[in-house]
Amino acid sequence: MSRGKMPPTPLKITRQYSPFLALLCTTAGFFPGQFELVWYKNLSEITSGVNIRKMLNEEGLFHVSSELSLPEKGSVYTCQISHITLSVPANISDKIPNHVGRFHTINIFRLILGIGMVVLGTALLWII
Repeated sequence: MSRGKMPPTPLKITRQYSPFLALLCTTAGFFPGQFELVWYKNLSEITSGVNIRKMLNEEGLFHVSSELSLPEKGSVYTCQISHITLSVPANISDKIPNHVGRFHTINIFRLILGIGMVVLGTALLWII
């Protein structure tokens, strides 16, 4: 089956917190499958710590996701894709706030504290 050129859908960056912060950049619905995806930190290209995964869907179009692990607080990260259908590369940026991670640490502390209270409460019930 002959397929025409299809541009990628707009890029999207998602923050993932499991268990540490990572950035996920995704795009989909493009053809042909040749592309270039690059991450930048404060406008400097990142050359390590980047994972890129390309998949072909049932319609014969490509989907790409790229994960960047452990971004630094206060930095601006840009995901950029180049494709034959784009006259200029598409990009999207995300600034990591200085407070990111602090709330995650507080939530873990609350979880551990809650579990400890349940264990202590159960132990007291057995004693009484």
